[in-house]
Amino acid sequence: MTFTQQIKAAGAVAAAMTAIVVAYVQFGGPVPAWSEDIKRLDRQQTEIAVDIYRQAVKDGVLLQTFAGDNATARAIIDEDLREARENLKRARDRQIELSK
Repeated sequence: MTFTQQIKAAGAVAAAMTAIVVAYVQFGGPVPAWSEDIKRLDRQQTEIAVDIYRQAVKDGVLLQTFAGDNATARAIIDEDLREARENLKRARDRQIELSK
């Protein structure tokens, strides 16, 4: 095989590999995530976490009113409420950190 033929063969292989990569990306293959994509997803996850923990705190406050004199139920609800408040604070702190 002459040098010219080797160059043509290498060019054909490179073209084929490029076509495969383009087709892969074009038809929905995964592509690398860029920094902005990761930041956007992180912000969305944080917003969702804040909403979930905010709802958990609201539910805990409502359940406290229904616990009445039952000490066991009140202790469980208070523990869940404390945990939900801590999680909400962490999620809000993370949200503030991501907004900088």
